[in-house]
Amino acid sequence: MARRFFLTEAQLSSLLSGLRAQRPFALVEQESHIFYAPITEETLPQLALRSPRPVTSVKPLLFPARELVAVYGEESKPGLPEEQATPGVIVGPRACEVEAIRILDQVFLEGDFEDPFYRARREATTLITTDCVEIQESCHCNLVDGKPFADAGFDLNLSPIEGGYVAEVGSEKGQAVLDGLGESPPEATAEQLAERERVRTSAVEKLTEQNRDYELPKPHHEVVAEAHDSEAWREAVRTCVACTACTSICPTCHCFLLYDQLADEGGERFARVKVWDSCLYADYSRMAGVGGVKPNPRAELRSRLENRILHKFAWFPETFGRLACVGCGRCIDACLGGQDLRKLLKEFSR
Repeated sequence: MARRFFLTEAQLSSLLSGLRAQRPFALVEQESHIFYAPITEETLPQLALRSPRPVTSVKPLLFPARELVAVYGEESKPGLPEEQATPGVIVGPRACEVEAIRILDQVFLEGDFEDPFYRARREATTLITTDCVEIQESCHCNLVDGKPFADAGFDLNLSPIEGGYVAEVGSEKGQAVLDGLGESPPEATAEQLAERERVRTSAVEKLTEQNRDYELPKPHHEVVAEAHDSEAWREAVRTCVACTACTSICPTCHCFLLYDQLADEGGERFARVKVWDSCLYADYSRMAGVGGVKPNPRAELRSRLENRILHKFAWFPETFGRLACVGCGRCIDACLGGQDLRKLLKEFSR
């Protein structure tokens, strides 16, 4: 059985302060904005562990939007994962983030090929997750079999309660973090554990109530598979401006492309760079060929929108046995066209 301790706010601050040599990141709030930032003397008092989930996800810390993967040419050398790894601790990821990381793990670490850069970062990182106490209006993890608190996948989990946090150890890494306090904190009492359950139950009830109208009558993969002729696509295409905000902000989208550029002014060395890509870009599916011999199979925006939705809710489950959406709601908040994924899926089911 996992060990559970109680940390006061002061103990948590002391604990995180002691981690600064490990280049830790944590959720902080500055000018009403919540985001991941390095823990410093300035940011430590700005921790936002009791606030709703942040606008940005933890993904860029493990899978950067742009990274160097190789330098070649004269005196060429491959990019070395250990040189680009970001060892340390990430404090504040929510349960949806944990699920998103599991999806990235399946994509980048399983199968015939693995991403050595992602592995280096992943293995070097300690995850200190936090229960959701407050819920964003766009949150809908309960609609995709999620919960506002993590049961697994963390090294240490913090459950906010009155006066502090119930800290649950999930791995040896998590225990090592607690050991950094020097003196072991007291184990959580039955009353503190009961309060944790009350807080968790309240969060689940909020999610259930705000998403009641978006519950589907059948599994997601069946809904989207039968939606090809749905009139809902017409409205989705009408309001979409192909800005790619949804795929950029999504914690599970993982498409990328590689390109080469000069690495020095002399033109003797070249750098290969990996950057995020998006299935909504008009050129995403364009194939190489002379004079348009090989046309773009997804030249129309509707086909690219269908690709995004089908990948999340049909094709990814076929390949990996799980949805590629964790219900964080960030795509809803970011959409310039005002689209709500929950509403779109509900329309598909009518």
